[in-house]
Amino acid sequence: MNNFCYVVNPDSEEPILLLDKHIGFDDDEGYGIDGGIFTRELMMLDEMGKKRIQVWINSPGGIVMDGYNIYNAILKTKTKVDTYVVGIAASIAAVIFQAGRKRIMNEFGLLMYHNPYGGNSDELKKMKVSIATMIAGRTGKSVDDILKMMDRTTWITADEALETGFCDEVEKSEDFNRKRTATEPKAMWKESALILNSILKPKSLKMTKVANKLGLNPEASEESIIAEVSSILNKKAEADDKLRSEEHTSELQSHSFIS
Repeated sequence: MNNFCYVVNPDSEEPILLLDKHIGFDDDEGYGIDGGIFTRELMMLDEMGKKRIQVWINSPGGIVMDGYNIYNAILKTKTKVDTYVVGIAASIAAVIFQAGRKRIMNEFGLLMYHNPYGGNSDELKKMKVSIATMIAGRTGKSVDDILKMMDRTTWITADEALETGFCDEVEKSEDFNRKRTATEPKAMWKESALILNSILKPKSLKMTKVANKLGLNPEASEESIIAEVSSILNKKAEADDKLRSEEHTSELQSHSFIS
């Protein structure tokens, strides 16, 4: 089996590559993401017939030459490669982000674009135009607009990126890693349905099991059990009504037009 440096789950149908530190070599930080190795791993995954590849980015950027390798590999894969900003994508890391077929940012994510530095002025001018061309080609902006943005070192929030064509989607943190409560109509409906389905079974089911399911004393009377079932039915009916109301509102909104 291949040894991967940057792939979290190479056996998955949707493996994730982490671009989670500086790119290339830094005098203070040492070696970060090796653009050549990252590119080879991406190409290996591409040859494995994956359903989709994700690249998660949280990087201050780094060496432009390494960035070129990664950017080009993402563009040329047969497999769909989606890029995610899961923190900050700055400098060449923000350029790499643009190569994704779908560009997704967490709501707290940030992009930063600036001019390259190092080398003589003629080299820098040409490299600056090269980078601006890479960004413009993916955002629908003109090269001149991108050059001006790079001149002033521009930070872009997730919402701004979505509005201006620098990303395709913003993921809200409230949608992840949170237990759904029974106060939500759909969750309440599902919870009630599970309980009722377990209760309304053949008559051979012992009432003690029903009582336990309802959280009642195992010796609870039929009257107590019926009362509790009635309460659940009422809550389920309320949840049904609220769910239908929300779905109706959502349907009306989806057919409305913004003038």
